[in-house]
Amino acid sequence: MTSDIQQLPTLPQTEIFKNLDVIDVLSFALASKKNALIVRTAAVLRTLVVDVTIASEVNRSSITLYNKINDQFHLILRWGMIEARNTRNEVEVHMYDKVICLQKRRGVVDLRSNNLCLPRRVRQKETHIQTAVSFLAFIFPRIAFRELMINTHAFASSMDALNYAKCLESVTRTEILSIKPDVRGTAYKVRSLLTHLEVTNSVDIEEEDIPALLGYRFTGSGKLHLADGRFMDNSSLVSMNCVEIIITKTRFTTNDFLQFLNTWKGSNEALRRIKFVKIGHPRGVRKVYGDVGAVKWDPSRRPSGDFEFGMDIFKPDGLVGTIEQFDDFFMFKVWH
Repeated sequence: MTSDIQQLPTLPQTEIFKNLDVIDVLSFALASKKNALIVRTAAVLRTLVVDVTIASEVNRSSITLYNKINDQFHLILRWGMIEARNTRNEVEVHMYDKVICLQKRRGVVDLRSNNLCLPRRVRQKETHIQTAVSFLAFIFPRIAFRELMINTHAFASSMDALNYAKCLESVTRTEILSIKPDVRGTAYKVRSLLTHLEVTNSVDIEEEDIPALLGYRFTGSGKLHLADGRFMDNSSLVSMNCVEIIITKTRFTTNDFLQFLNTWKGSNEALRRIKFVKIGHPRGVRKVYGDVGAVKWDPSRRPSGDFEFGMDIFKPDGLVGTIEQFDDFFMFKVWH
């Protein structure tokens, strides 16, 4: 804690407008001739202090975010004006010893950091990365992650769960959503985070006791990995046009797999992205090879791989799809 931070004046609470860009906030602060803004988010988050330094040289001016806990100020985020004005439309922000790249687009912050996790504690300190995310959410109406990782351990405490849900309710889009299992019985608290979330690439949810994560919209073409897909309805299979589908538990029936295979082979463009499918199902699903006109493996048309005993179907353009079925799971491989 530096001496200049100790001397931060107590100013009236100031509302930061959600539709402003960060550069607008900096300009507003500079124009107001104030060197600090006190931002409180009602009873949801701790007090945040935004320190705006006005220097004679514009490039030395900066905006710094501190988290105030028990009268102690903890540095969360520092952003210099030289970064805010750069021509690459991209800046690096130092946050809790992580360097996070921000893409400056009107109304969107892209926290593009590989494996950016939102931990409950950072190096055993009473600091929360969601506080910084919350600050950005108050400035920007939407936040987009490249990869959003959620560990359900953070939801074991009701207060942490409240902070998590409130700080991430502005997150509307992520390329990758990853939910790791930790504490059973807390997964239902994740649901509020996903109410308005669109996943544009891949989903990986290892938690089995999430019965109905129906809030998020999966529009991606990447991978769909689910430990529990029993919430899916009969039309789900034919609507998942992504590269890889792995679901451990489902309620899909024989007719669902027949519809999927007939849709795939019905035209050249149907389910074109799919390369690999492995889906667990209840016992009683019968083998569907004959119903879709599958034939035995022809070495001249595809390599064997691990599907030497699989049965093949074809798209009109000759693309080969191989079916393998077992008592409790269904597999499908497309040879490109």
